[in-house]
Amino acid sequence: MKKIVCIVGWCLLFYAAGAFQQEAVLAAVLAVGILGILLFLLSRYQAASIRANIVMERTSGRKGELFNGKVCLENGSVMPVSHCLIRLEYGHEQYGKKEIRNMEGMLKGKGKAEVSFSIQPMYAGTALVRISSIKAWDLLGLFCGKKRIQTQEQIVVFPNDSCMKIKEEKMLTGQGREIDKAGNIPPDVFQIHPYQPGEPLRAVHWKLTARLDDMMSRQYSDEVQSLPILYFQRGKIEGMNLERMDAYWEVAAALSKGLLYAGIPHAVVWNEREELFHRMEVHTDKDFVLTLKEAMQYSRETEADRQSWLYERLRKENGETVPLVIIDQMLRVYKDGELIVQFSWERYRQEI
Repeated sequence: MKKIVCIVGWCLLFYAAGAFQQEAVLAAVLAVGILGILLFLLSRYQAASIRANIVMERTSGRKGELFNGKVCLENGSVMPVSHCLIRLEYGHEQYGKKEIRNMEGMLKGKGKAEVSFSIQPMYAGTALVRISSIKAWDLLGLFCGKKRIQTQEQIVVFPNDSCMKIKEEKMLTGQGREIDKAGNIPPDVFQIHPYQPGEPLRAVHWKLTARLDDMMSRQYSDEVQSLPILYFQRGKIEGMNLERMDAYWEVAAALSKGLLYAGIPHAVVWNEREELFHRMEVHTDKDFVLTLKEAMQYSRETEADRQSWLYERLRKENGETVPLVIIDQMLRVYKDGELIVQFSWERYRQEI
């Protein structure tokens, strides 16, 4: 409104200068015009001088909880900013849902300021909190400069603390291969890691130790317990939306926690693309939280893997005797290739 009034006033002044041919009026018109140009350029300069970043008090938590954060602003110019507007966006962009907030602030010359905010996500998954742009006005509030900013923070929203009751424990426990009781070191090397006190000296990799100047030890495949595999499906499928992805994480997390509380340690596997698999073992509650957080942070833009290819690949990687449980994004749970339970979208909370 201020800008409109000033423009109308300047036009009337310009008209009066032409009608009355007064030098003082012409000088006033010229001065007002120069002032307007300076204010316009000043607003652009002030907007370009503002730096901003997001600081979250925490980056993970359960849905329904408050996530507190602040936008930290810094003015790089000596000119104060009497009024600025920060556009904050929050949401799950892969599903086209986001919330927009406009927050106001002011900055002294070469000064800093903080603007606090709170968000309350209601869906499980990963979400982005980001600043898309900052607007700054000149000292008279007539012109506005805009700066686009791509600073963001990712948060992980855990599902509710549900635990599925696992009834058929024997069906999900792995047999594995027994460790050589005679003390003979098996020939297959599983991995090489820094030497831990108490490990047999026969396991030390002496050549690598000499090269790295640090004791390294071999771990053999027969020394590794075969854990049941729980696969979390990722990727795009037809009909998937934010509500259904929320339901998927509810069921997946409840299944993993159910296995843990039934005394069945297991390995959670997922892949962000066809040939890149991730694996984390779940033995404790802490393992469960860390694994769920890591799995939820990975986004996959390609289509979900075919069930037949996935089963064949996991079998190849983990052997034929290891129990293999797959939960797909349609809330179907497969055990060794056979469907054992189908959760419904409407009643999955009760069915858990």
